[in-house]
Amino acid sequence: MTTKKRFIGIILISFIAMLLSSNVAFPACPKPEYAPYELRAHIRMIVFNFLSDKALSPHTSDEILDLLDFYRSVRGNLLVSNCDVTGARTGMLISEILAKSITFVVECNDGFDNDRDGKIDLDDPGCADSSDNDETDCVGCPSPPLLLIRNAGTNIASFDKNGFLVIKGTLQQNTAPVQSSDDEFVVKDSSGNPVAMINLVAGNMIIKGSLFQNQGLLTPASSNNLIVKDNDDRIKAYIDNLGNLYLRESVVENGNP
Repeated sequence: MTTKKRFIGIILISFIAMLLSSNVAFPACPKPEYAPYELRAHIRMIVFNFLSDKALSPHTSDEILDLLDFYRSVRGNLLVSNCDVTGARTGMLISEILAKSITFVVECNDGFDNDRDGKIDLDDPGCADSSDNDETDCVGCPSPPLLLIRNAGTNIASFDKNGFLVIKGTLQQNTAPVQSSDDEFVVKDSSGNPVAMINLVAGNMIIKGSLFQNQGLLTPASSNNLIVKDNDDRIKAYIDNLGNLYLRESVVENGNP
């Protein structure tokens, strides 16, 4: 019986040592519902590791004391709302001290495709390292629109900062727009005749002229009717007096403006 207990004890000690030496993932600190008993488990592991072998511990004695002081300060609270507070001895944030031996669960180590681009964690270009809490890779992300055309709370068309035009419906070229009883976004020439129109019900766009996409440089004449610029005064799209549509990038039809 004694041998059996000793064997079980060795297994338990080995298991604890394995936990302490591995990259164990815990909830990020702070999180909306971080109970003191959860924090107690983290700090116990850190202190146990430190007392077992100070030479191998990533923590100093001052860091350990700062962790214990912090735990005592939040012990009576129902929830820990913030661990980004400064320790009195080290001058370090408590979260930084904890992170020396605890891998917090963040977007770049949680095993999920958070930005739904088909790539997970460190395989996603949006992750700088395993502590990065934003998996989003801004290449290909939708840009805030420079011009948003809506009807009754529904987005119908948008020109974004990169020069894309996204329309809910389809684009028809080389057709003189004819106004209907539907709500419409209309661009007119210098004589007051429609040269481009977006139906705000179906989301279809009609232009009198042609579509010119992926233009390296947009240099409209002064007579153009609609010019879309970004905050740095760079032209991203325009419709000229003949109803031609010029885009820095391209049109996305049947899209989500």
